[in-house]
Amino acid sequence: GAGAGAGAGAGADVAATSQEVGGGGGGGGRGGADPAAASAAAAAIAATAVDAPAPVRELPSPSALIAPLLRLSERNDAMAFSGADLLVGAFRRGDAEARTSAIATLVAAVGSQLAQLTHGDDKETHTKRLHTAVHLLTLVLVTDPEAREAAASEGVVDMALGQLEAFLPQHRAAGGTAVLPGWASGLLLTVHALAQWRGVKSAAAAGIDAAAAAGGGAVGVVAAAAGAGAGAGA
Repeated sequence: GAGAGAGAGAGADVAATSQEVGGGGGGGGRGGADPAAASAAAAAIAATAVDAPAPVRELPSPSALIAPLLRLSERNDAMAFSGADLLVGAFRRGDAEARTSAIATLVAAVGSQLAQLTHGDDKETHTKRLHTAVHLLTLVLVTDPEAREAAASEGVVDMALGQLEAFLPQHRAAGGTAVLPGWASGLLLTVHALAQWRGVKSAAAAGIDAAAAAGGGAVGVVAAAAGAGAGAGA
């Protein structure tokens, strides 16, 4: 009887101890992080990250593209074609002032290399750079008719004709065997592109203005523009 009583007392102590341990574990669980609060904090962080404005990255201006494009084209002539496409695309995304500024920068690069070719020491290097600048300018003027007006305003025609006239005495002095430099051929193409622009633009503008003045409406303006283009092509 005494043994049974002692066994029952020991069993009660073990049960009490188990309840205390279990209660302590539960208390520890309750003292930990609240899942709902953690979810709310994570959602707030995510919302802050989404709502934060992205940094604005502005594209370089067309004028800022001239120098790197010239360096690339100097190393590889084929890059001038991609460079011209890049510049013309930048012109169309920008305004007229951006186009004018870039053409002025490109014409200035041609003029600078012409001066270096005349007065500098390393003629081979400046001949290569002049050829590159003229090549890029010619491609831009052929691709973008709107750039021709800016080039004409920068005195490209006088510059080109002056250099070609200077070549004639050299040609005669060599007995007619002097070879026209590649950059001079490019200047001829530049003058040719500008000569095309003058006639086409004047004819188209005259036709559209006449249709608008006559009150022909949109159909009349389109017809006049088509007629002016056909006349210019003839």
